[in-house]
Amino acid sequence: MVMPVATDLQRITYHDVASYQGAYNPTGPVMAKATEGTRYTNPYFRGVRDRAAARSHPFSAYHWLRHLEPKAQALYALSVVGKSIPLMMDVESAPNLPDPTLADLVEFIDEYRRLGGLVTMAYIPQWFWSGHWKSPSLKPLVDRHIALVSSNYPSNGYTQNGPGWKAYGGMTPLIWQYTSTPLDTNAIKGGLVDLKRIWWFGSGTAPPPPKPPKWAMPAWPGRILTQPPQMSGKDVQTWQHGAILLGQKIAEDGDYGPKSETACKVLQKRFGLVQDGDVGPKTWAATRAAVAKLP
Repeated sequence: MVMPVATDLQRITYHDVASYQGAYNPTGPVMAKATEGTRYTNPYFRGVRDRAAARSHPFSAYHWLRHLEPKAQALYALSVVGKSIPLMMDVESAPNLPDPTLADLVEFIDEYRRLGGLVTMAYIPQWFWSGHWKSPSLKPLVDRHIALVSSNYPSNGYTQNGPGWKAYGGMTPLIWQYTSTPLDTNAIKGGLVDLKRIWWFGSGTAPPPPKPPKWAMPAWPGRILTQPPQMSGKDVQTWQHGAILLGQKIAEDGDYGPKSETACKVLQKRFGLVQDGDVGPKTWAATRAAVAKLP
């Protein structure tokens, strides 16, 4: 069966599947149940994952949250899902079992992320939020940039302004599960790029690339840099690097020539030191201190 996609309504849809669907063959983006509690693994999870990868379809997973032991559940789920696949939390009631709590959910999310996993979504039907949780604020999920997934099956199906987009708990759903016939089908407003952004980043945006670690200038190497004769070496290059960070237009070539000497005098004047052009312990220490203060 081909997954429905209705671009005229500015949405993209995907199915989420569990063991009931058996060896499901995805024809587009798909989410598969991975785990439940601390013991259950969907026996078809890896097969769906691998078939999605073979067809280059976006893939995500979900974990059915149970009450108690959220940290143990996080560890178990991560051992099955892995760190590169986005995870949705499935939060709802189960027969003869106590309901998972908001505290359980938050503790799972924090632990899963601490372990290096990627949890970005939470399926919390409005009926469960209001009837079982008694309508609490969902601010802890807002603070963690979790995307809310709602569940509402209107008789007229999906509409662009349908009930599944209604806000609750201080959150507006970014994903709406609008039918379970013949499979659970979820809608995201937008296109494939929007789906990927929500799956991988929740309600946040792609994080900026990490900043490189700040360079720390080492302590004085024990020899005075001067010329003539022209001195060379790693310590010269290190000082040149520091001087460049402080705005000096010199080469970082490891040779202490006339241009390095001139740069040294400029910095010595800035530091209030004797302007002799030699990088001794005071000039080195002043350069090092100034580099350390750079943002």
